[in-house]
Amino acid sequence: MRWPLLCSIAVLVTFSACDPRTSPTDEAKLADVDHVIVGVSDLEWGMATLERLTGVRPIVGGAHPGQGTRNALLSLGDGTYLELYASNPAEPVESPEVRELRDLTGLKPLGWAIRPDDAEAVRSALAAQGFTLSAPDAGSRARPDGVMLNWETFGFGNFEDPLAPFFISWKQPADLHPSRTSPSGCRLVAIHLLEPKPLRLAAAIRALRLTVTVAKASAQRMEVEIACPKGRVSLH
Repeated sequence: MRWPLLCSIAVLVTFSACDPRTSPTDEAKLADVDHVIVGVSDLEWGMATLERLTGVRPIVGGAHPGQGTRNALLSLGDGTYLELYASNPAEPVESPEVRELRDLTGLKPLGWAIRPDDAEAVRSALAAQGFTLSAPDAGSRARPDGVMLNWETFGFGNFEDPLAPFFISWKQPADLHPSRTSPSGCRLVAIHLLEPKPLRLAAAIRALRLTVTVAKASAQRMEVEIACPKGRVSLH
């Protein structure tokens, strides 16, 4: 799964810029968090490290043909999962994305995806706030058991921010969603998005009616907290 590169679980991100417009809305959410992406240079090392930290071992998900990447998956509850994302030695590809993965020295949160309940409603809500969205882009991968998963993704068209979510719509029954077929026992506690100029990102997230805010900080980074059998784990 590329980063532009959770069932309804609230994502907590603290905002410190004192902007009252970032307060969560009482309106129904237009989307839920689908998954968080955590990059690693070596998939097997990442799987072993996550197992040591959490007490749950991720399962190999599959490869992304033509992209030179592969993944392993860990459920964070019905509707939500963690995607461990690494380069694929079996398919050497030279791209900025793959080079970034190869250069990582640990587990690093790279992005997150949200699953819209109604894609057109999402487009309308964001358009009202001055945001455009890209056209859908089809993606797929085969699981180790041969089952093919298909989806469509789209992102912001006139707003670039590495911390902004992208959107995903799955094209198969809900019981095949990775959150339901991956090892369980962990749940998402919080996602922290921090950057020097957070107002535009906060406006985009607010327009989606997600119960999230964004933090102002001197450097841009993403932090993910999950609760697991071995306790709370923070990835940053």
